[in-house]
Amino acid sequence: MRLTFRADKIRVLLAAAESRWSLGLRRRFRVKDPAGFWLVGDQGVYLMHNGKATKHKQIVYAQECTRNHAFRSMVGRQAGFLRR
Repeated sequence: MRLTFRADKIRVLLAAAESRWSLGLRRRFRVKDPAGFWLVGDQGVYLMHNGKATKHKQIVYAQECTRNHAFRSMVGRQAGFLRR
């Protein structure tokens, strides 16, 4: 499945990420990743940066999988990374 993100929203996310990365990075399950982005699939599919958090989540939803769409039902069990 191909995911697409709006370019204008990605630019805003990138600007926010660049300002937050210099303040520190969040860890992913005790793993220290370099500055970058995470592709998250829970309530929809979205990109988020791993810079220090703010009060509001800075995320960009994939156009095909917003909060209102059930990602798991769209890809079913074909996506191995969704296994628990």
